[in-house]
Amino acid sequence: MLSLFTFIFVIISSLVWPGIWQEEWSHLPYVMLTGAALIFFATLFIHLLILSPLANIQQNFFPAVMSYVQRDWAIYLRWLFLFVFVLVSCAGVVWMADWPLPWIFPAWLVYFALSLDVVHNSTLYLIRFLDPTQLIEQLVKQAKKGILSQKDLLFWNALDNLSEAGLRGVERSQLALGTQVLQSMPEIMQLFFTSSRSAGRKNQDQAIQKETGKDEVGYTLFYLLQRLELINDKALHGHLELLCRQMIVTMSKLIILCAKFDLSTVSFPTHLLTKFALRAQQRHYDEVSVLATSSLLEIAKAILVEVDITYAELQEPFQAIINGLATIARKTFQKDKSTNLTLLMEPLQQLKALFASPKLAEHRDTPKIMQMINNVLDEFHILADVLARLPPIVSPSESS
Repeated sequence: MLSLFTFIFVIISSLVWPGIWQEEWSHLPYVMLTGAALIFFATLFIHLLILSPLANIQQNFFPAVMSYVQRDWAIYLRWLFLFVFVLVSCAGVVWMADWPLPWIFPAWLVYFALSLDVVHNSTLYLIRFLDPTQLIEQLVKQAKKGILSQKDLLFWNALDNLSEAGLRGVERSQLALGTQVLQSMPEIMQLFFTSSRSAGRKNQDQAIQKETGKDEVGYTLFYLLQRLELINDKALHGHLELLCRQMIVTMSKLIILCAKFDLSTVSFPTHLLTKFALRAQQRHYDEVSVLATSSLLEIAKAILVEVDITYAELQEPFQAIINGLATIARKTFQKDKSTNLTLLMEPLQQLKALFASPKLAEHRDTPKIMQMINNVLDEFHILADVLARLPPIVSPSESS
């Protein structure tokens, strides 16, 4: 809209300015110099005005934000356009006597209008770097670009910067910033897993594994989970329970993505989710542990429904899920001995019912998984029997 209004202003001023078509050009050098000075100082002022908050953003949220600005060629192209305008204006003043002014000056007016537009557009473009939300979106785009172009260093660098942004946001209790970072992780990893199935990526992964001895998918997953653990620890120390809940949701999505890619990658993130739940429980964030329990059960259902398990090895992933459910249940009872054991056993009972269905009854791993579940349930049944046989505790006031 600014371009339209600017060109309308140029056309109107060209038509109504007295003397402009009557070869009265003595005042035009001052007009051109004023226009060049206006563009130059406006550009300088705006960039200096933005530089200070940009440095604050770098210090508090994004350590690499200045490097992103420096690598952005769109900024340099805008600067070049404005610099050329200033040079053209100065040259027009010097060589005005030799130029066909009736044609050159209207062209200069158009260039001036475009320069105003570029100044405005450049301001809006730089302001994006002052918005942490916009910066996170840029980092997500960089991560996806690194995945699609098979440039692992670019991808890992984006993960580092995203994690750093999440950590800085948590340190300053910026829930929206931390939540946005966590919500972006499954989206990025989904693209990474999809890309890893391609023939070109598989060949590259095999070559990298042969040279370095590292499985690229496993290394990237571990790389991400390490940083998520740091964010979770910061959230716990900062008493940000909402962010701890979001972490459980993020981990659940990641585990399901891992299961769809390869069931062998499920165990470690499942163990980490359980670890997050236990740490939250120690901080008396009971709703986080409840969410973790329901999430583990939903992960189990998603694996059985959304993954082809006909010939899959189920023992390892479901052992991690069963251990997670059992550990959270045990810690819940240790924290509050009055907890109903039947409620604690309910998720395991539901998991047992899933494997008792006709679809899974004939799977080769079902007997061993059922045995794992029964062992945990037997432990709670024994505990319930012991508690039932204990005599009731009589308070001193009742005995008197």
